[in-house]
Amino acid sequence: MPSGAHIVRIYVSSTYSDLVDARSTVYKALRSLRHDVIAMEDYVATDQRPLDKCLADVATSDVYVGIFAWRYGYVPPSQEQSITELEFRKAVETSKPCLLFLLHEEASWPRKLIDRDSRLEAFRAELERDYVISFFRSIDELASLVSIAVTNHLEQRMPIEGQTPFSVNYIVSEAAAMTFVDLMRLLYVASSDLAFKHNIDRYDEFVRMATDHSEDLRSQLDRFSPSVSSDSVEGSKRIERQVSWGLRRLRSRPTRPRVDEQLFRTMRTLGDDIHRFCLYPDHKRFQSEWSCVLRAIGGILSEIRERETGISLNELWGLRLRLQSEVLKKCQSPRESLETVADDAVYALCFFYFAIDYHLLPYAIK
Repeated sequence: MPSGAHIVRIYVSSTYSDLVDARSTVYKALRSLRHDVIAMEDYVATDQRPLDKCLADVATSDVYVGIFAWRYGYVPPSQEQSITELEFRKAVETSKPCLLFLLHEEASWPRKLIDRDSRLEAFRAELERDYVISFFRSIDELASLVSIAVTNHLEQRMPIEGQTPFSVNYIVSEAAAMTFVDLMRLLYVASSDLAFKHNIDRYDEFVRMATDHSEDLRSQLDRFSPSVSSDSVEGSKRIERQVSWGLRRLRSRPTRPRVDEQLFRTMRTLGDDIHRFCLYPDHKRFQSEWSCVLRAIGGILSEIRERETGISLNELWGLRLRLQSEVLKKCQSPRESLETVADDAVYALCFFYFAIDYHLLPYAIK
């Protein structure tokens, strides 16, 4: 968080046992931004937390963050609603800014953590109908969405003199970098014989990931404060236009691999635009992860430059996978490593993988 940014009291609300890991990850993300975070672990490790204390803490918080999956939660004696729903009602009653996050209906979720409860269905339907919400499919994506939403909200409601460009760059850089990685994955599968052979069955899944992240990028752009500079707004809109054009070109599953040179060139321009957004002075996370990638792959890039015969798309695809693996080993501790099938689709890795794709892309353009 940049010097002089506002530190606020944030109440994180959710049901207990089904969202323990999600809440812990969000808690750490918000604490890393130096906010004062209140979650149910501050009371007792159970869903049956003290209702009066919870509602009082909601009322005295600056921001309410609600996380909802497929459990309705504990209903105290003499109450008709769960504590989780009552916390939300208190936030609305006391006019708190409500940042709401719902587990996507298509997200993988353990059957044992799903309630068949008409109250839950009605509550989720109300949230989707009457409020602005964000959907998440993984814990890492949730943590990123919450961090961005909180930062964006605070910089719109509590502008910092001389710091408004930070809002644009902070939001656009992460969402745009992730979408760039998605598009490069699709482009390799559509162009490289090797990538096509091993990944064409997952092409529709990759399109969905890219679509989700591009929609997140668009929603963040729509929330910009009108006080940001015209240059920043135009730059972000240019990124959005290039992303939309690339996604339209790549949305249909190819029947055979074919090199689209115009699309490769557009991706190079898009990468340059995103890189410029990531280079603002206070973006220490990007600077750190960019340097980490350069240390990990610098020698390999030198070898490619010295080759007289160039490098094929098949080789680039294999190198991309190898570098992603090496960067994970060198730049992340074991407890932070990710093991899901969609590892490269989470925001926690976006700047690492963006740096890899950005540095490899020039060698794909003849």
